Amino acid sequence: MRTCSLSTRTGAGGGVVDPARGERAWQDVAERALAARRTLEAGQALAYVGALQVHSGAPRAFDNLTRAIELLAPLGATKQIAHAYDYLAQWHLFSGERGPDEGAARAIEIAERWARGCGRSTCG
Repeated sequence: MRTCSLSTRTGAGGGVVDPARGERAWQDVAERALAARRTLEAGQALAYVGALQVHSGAPRAFDNLTRAIELLAPLGATKQIAHAYDYLAQWHLFSGERGPDEGAARAIEIAERWARGCGRSTCG
């Protein structure tokens, strides 16, 4: 089994976390999931890529988050799409663009629908 490290060594001072490595790792997961036609996993991975990009200020965050939502939307009310909308709302807040209320409201709506449909005891 291969292990992926998300930190790098810096001199004698210890390790530092490199979010760009995490972003690349999730991008790789998304590409492999798309190739395997595993839409749920691909959408979730792209949402994670977008979330990391939101916090780093990367310009592709919006594109990755909207692509994640496009992939996840046909699957219905899932935890993954609720998270994608949440990350999109965060992008709107960080970027100053209009629309955080819409993304946040959609995230809450989907999460509530998922919870009613699944219940905490039957869905992970």
